[in-house]
Amino acid sequence: MTRTQGIEDTEIPSFELARELRGHSQDVKAVAAPTPALLLSASRDGSIRQWSLDSNGDTDTDGDEAEVYSSSTASFVNCIACILPSSDFPGGLVVAGGTDCAVSVFAPGSHEPIYVLVGHSHNVCSLDVDTAGAIVTARIWINWQSHAILQGHTQAVWAVLIWNDSSTILTGSADKTIRMWSNAATIKTYEGHTDCVRALCKLADDRFASCGNDSAIRIWHIDGSQLRQLYGHTSFIYSLALLPSGEIVSSGEDRSVRIWRNHELIQTITIPAVSVWSVACSPLGDIVCGASDGVVRVFTRDSTRRAPIQVLKAFEDTVAAQAIPSTQVGDINKENLPGLEALQNPGNKEAQVIMIRNGETVEAYQWTAGSWQKIGEVVDAVGSGRKQIYDGKEYDYVFDVDIQEGAPPLKLPYNANENPWSAANRFLEQNDLDMGFLEQVADFVVKNTKGVNLGVAEDFNSQYGSRYKPGQKDEDRPSVFPQRTYLSFKQINLEGIKKKVRDLNNTVGTASLTSKELEHLDSICILLENSQEIDDTGIQVILKIATSWPIASRFPGLDLLRIVVLPDLYHKDQGDTNLMLGLRSLVNFFSSKDGRNLLVDRIEMLLSLVSLVSSQNKNVRLARATSYLNLVTLIHESSKEYLREQIVDVVEKASRSESDPETVYRLLIALGTALSVPKPTREMKQTALKLVLQYQTLSMEKRITNAIEDIRLLIA
Repeated sequence: MTRTQGIEDTEIPSFELARELRGHSQDVKAVAAPTPALLLSASRDGSIRQWSLDSNGDTDTDGDEAEVYSSSTASFVNCIACILPSSDFPGGLVVAGGTDCAVSVFAPGSHEPIYVLVGHSHNVCSLDVDTAGAIVTARIWINWQSHAILQGHTQAVWAVLIWNDSSTILTGSADKTIRMWSNAATIKTYEGHTDCVRALCKLADDRFASCGNDSAIRIWHIDGSQLRQLYGHTSFIYSLALLPSGEIVSSGEDRSVRIWRNHELIQTITIPAVSVWSVACSPLGDIVCGASDGVVRVFTRDSTRRAPIQVLKAFEDTVAAQAIPSTQVGDINKENLPGLEALQNPGNKEAQVIMIRNGETVEAYQWTAGSWQKIGEVVDAVGSGRKQIYDGKEYDYVFDVDIQEGAPPLKLPYNANENPWSAANRFLEQNDLDMGFLEQVADFVVKNTKGVNLGVAEDFNSQYGSRYKPGQKDEDRPSVFPQRTYLSFKQINLEGIKKKVRDLNNTVGTASLTSKELEHLDSICILLENSQEIDDTGIQVILKIATSWPIASRFPGLDLLRIVVLPDLYHKDQGDTNLMLGLRSLVNFFSSKDGRNLLVDRIEMLLSLVSLVSSQNKNVRLARATSYLNLVTLIHESSKEYLREQIVDVVEKASRSESDPETVYRLLIALGTALSVPKPTREMKQTALKLVLQYQTLSMEKRITNAIEDIRLLIA
C-alpha cells in the first residue's frame, strides 16, 4: 500500500482520510464545516444533511442517522451555509439555495423550511451569510426580506463572498469578471479570468483568491491588482477554502482535492469520483469534500482522527483500482514503459503522473506529498492481454447477472472506454428485459468497474469520462443541429374567436365589452386577417379580455395576443387552453427581431417559468417544447453559453414520458442545439445520453432517428 509520507522539506504531515459519510443518493454539490461539532452537506437529491460530530471532530453517524432537511420543492440543492446561534435561534440556522429559485432557511429539528425567501427568477448558485444573519446571493436578504439586488453582471452569478459585513460583497460570474459591491453598488471590477468564475475565498484583510473554468487559481489584492496565478488543476476548478494554517484548498473536475502553501502545490488527494464539487475547512484544520459519487469525505492531518488502517487501505485500493481507458492517455506501448523501479525516483513536481509496466498491467502513479500513489490501471493499453472474450469479441469485463432464481446467469459484457448507460441498454435489449431497469444496470456497471478517466496531462481534455462512441452518420446528410430559425404558431380562427367573445360577453358581469368595444373587435379581426397593425384602442380591447375577464373565460383574448405578440400573461391556475395560448404567444415573440431583443435578457426567467408548466394535454406539451426550442435557438444566437446546461436539464425533464412524435422531435432539436458547442460538459452529455437511450428503442419517424444519430455524434 502506497501512502503519503509527509510534505517535502517540512514536518507538517499529509492529509489522510478520516471518514466517509454516506447517505446522499446523488452528487454532493456543497459542504460546510462551520464548527468542530457540525458538518453540513447538500445534494442534487434535494436534501441537506446535518452530521453531528464531537468536539474532536469524530462521528459514528451514518447516512440513516444524520438529520435530514428537504428543499422546499425537492429540487437540486446547490449551496449551503450556516447562521451561527443567536438569542432568537439558539440552535443556529441552515440556509440553502438551489434550482427551485428560492433560498430556504431551516432550524434544527424543523425538516421543512421555516422561511422561504422568494425573489430569484432562476437557479440560486451560491450564497454566503454574515455574523449578523444577513444572507447574500445575487440579492441581499435582511430579516428574511429582499433588501437589495446586485445588478451589473451580464451573466449568472456563481460565487458570492461577504467581505466584512453585508455592506461589502464580492461576486464572481459566468461573465468572467469579479465585482466588489458597497451598499449594492459596484465599486470595482476585477478582470483576468478567461472563463467563468466559480468560487471566491478570503485569504486576508487585503487579499482573496478566485477560481473557475480556466483551471487557474488567481490571487488578488483588494485594490484590484492580480498577485499570483496558481496552476495544477487540469480541468474546471469548482471550489476554494482556507485552512486555519493559511493554506488554500481547491477541488474540481479533475477528481482531485489540492492543498497549496506559499503559492506552491504541496499535496494532491485523488477522489474516486468524476467531480469534486465542493470543499470546506473545519476550525480543527480538517478538509471536507463532496463529490459526484454522493459521498462526503473528511481528511485530516491529526493521527488521532485518522481512519482505521483497513478503511484507509480500502480507500486507497478504490483509488488505485480506477480503470483508465488508454484513449484518455494516448497510444501506450507497454513494451517501452519503465517497470516498478521507476517508483524509486522522486517526481519532478506535485501531481506528476507516470505510466509504468507491472507484469502484463499498465499502471498510473501520481506524485503527491512526497511519494508515488497508484491512481489507476490502463485497462485497454496495447498488449495488456487482460481482455475477456464473449460472443467472439474482446471486453474488459464480463459480469454474471442473476435475473431469476434457479435460472443461469446472464452475461453482461463491458469495455472501460464505453458509457455504462450504453452497455446497460445493450444488455437489456439483447435479453429482452424491461428498459425500466436501465438505471439500475448502469449503476451496477459503474459500481463494479469504477470506470472513470483520471487525467492530469494537458491531453486530458474530455469533460465526460467513458465516452459513448457511436458510428458515423451518413456523409451526404447534413446535421440537423444547431437550430437557427425560430418557429411560430400563425394559424387562428378569427370567426370562431369573434363568436366565442360575443357568447362569453354576457357571462362576465361588469367586465363585459361595450357595444363600441365589440365593434372594435370586428375591426381587429379584419386587420389581423390582412396582417395589418392593430391600433392602441384595439390593443386595449384585447387586453381587457385577456386580463379583466374571469380566468376561465380569457382564452379568446390570449389567442388574439398570440397573434398580436404582446407580453405573455402567466397564471399558474389557468387551464390547459390558457396555458397553450400563453405559450404560443411566447413562441411568436421570436418571429421578429424586436421580440428577440426584448427576450434575450430574460431567457433565464423564461426558462424557469416555462419549466413550471405541467399538463397532460398534447397541445400544451407541444407549445412548451416549441418554447424550449426557440429559447435554445436564442441562446445559441446570443452566445449565452452558461445557459446551455439549464436548457438541457429542462428538456430532459419534459422528455421523460413524452411519446408524441412532433413534440419529441422538437425536444430533440432543442437538445442537439444546446449540445452544439466544441466541448459540452460532462453533465450535459450524461443527460443527453439518457434521452438517446430512452428514444432509440422506440419505433420513431426517420427524422427522429436522424436527430438521435446526430446527438450521439455530439456527445461522442
